[in-house]
Amino acid sequence: MVFINQANLQYLTQHKYQSTGYSKLDNLLNYFWCWVVSLLPDWLAPNLITILGLICMAGSYLIMVPFDTTFLKPMPSYILLFSAFLQFMYQTLDACDGKQARKINQSSPLGMLLDHGCDSLSSTILLLDILQGLSLGITAESITFYCLVLICFYLATWEEYHTHYCRTQIGSWGVTESQMTSITVFTISALFGNDFLKTPIIFGYSAINLLIYGNIIIASITSMYMIYCVFITTKEKLKALLRLLPIIEMTVSLVLWKSHPLTPTYGPLIFMIHGVIFSAICSRLIICSVSRMSFGWFDFCAVLELVLLIENYYIQTLPIFTSLLVFSAIIIAIYSLFVIGVVYQIANYLGISVFKVKLKQ
Repeated sequence: MVFINQANLQYLTQHKYQSTGYSKLDNLLNYFWCWVVSLLPDWLAPNLITILGLICMAGSYLIMVPFDTTFLKPMPSYILLFSAFLQFMYQTLDACDGKQARKINQSSPLGMLLDHGCDSLSSTILLLDILQGLSLGITAESITFYCLVLICFYLATWEEYHTHYCRTQIGSWGVTESQMTSITVFTISALFGNDFLKTPIIFGYSAINLLIYGNIIIASITSMYMIYCVFITTKEKLKALLRLLPIIEMTVSLVLWKSHPLTPTYGPLIFMIHGVIFSAICSRLIICSVSRMSFGWFDFCAVLELVLLIENYYIQTLPIFTSLLVFSAIIIAIYSLFVIGVVYQIANYLGISVFKVKLKQ
């Protein structure tokens, strides 16, 4: 199955990645990341490092699922510490895959796209880590926080599509700072107990309250700023607005999932499938940006999720659990075909191996 038009494949090798630069914490940790890369063997493929990082991130949440699926029960201290460690491993590997590629001269558009796809999946997992690890529950505040972080990530990809600059930070606050905040909070909760950060400290608000509300405010301001940057850059303002429809549909779906009867029991499955759809949309958007293809505003999977929820609430043709299973199977199948198809097409066009390195004699 072809996902990238044959005529647009040539633009893959012409694309030059441009970002808004490194944050202060990035520059500080860069010494550690360079040291880690110096220890890595040359035969270790950068794409394999990317996948290993995603496995670590997935593990940081999956180890908590056997203990609770309601996002309400406190996690054992050793689970929180192990989750924090796995999050740190993901952050390190995510920072090292590109450095390893440049070290062994194996940089490719495939590596950049694979890295972005894994990052979009990891953003959902990180949010689930926070909801589960800090036992926030499925409340209006937690869902608002959840939605706005995903919106921020989508808008950064949407902004890159229109401006060709990848926003990695606002001021001195970037992705690395957000990840380290989660790692630090998990470590504190593990050492001092889950209730330590929930104790009121300022005007009746706890550290967790301040963290959630602070992120909501920052995400809201950042989102509005990125929309402003696109609108002063692009001449096709209506098309740019239409390209926001997928994330609007996904946000509505998340709000509907909040009060869905299956969410208290099957929340991890529901949010992970939602994250898969989110990853597919973001990946398609960045692929269109790199290959100079037009990104269409219609996304089948996002619409399917919304239709499923409307059907569950008002029609109920099938039992809601059966509907969830069928929906999950369809989404996983579509996403798997998409990932395999894109990876195979790009690797075949560039004549490279995905997980092997051809070492020069």
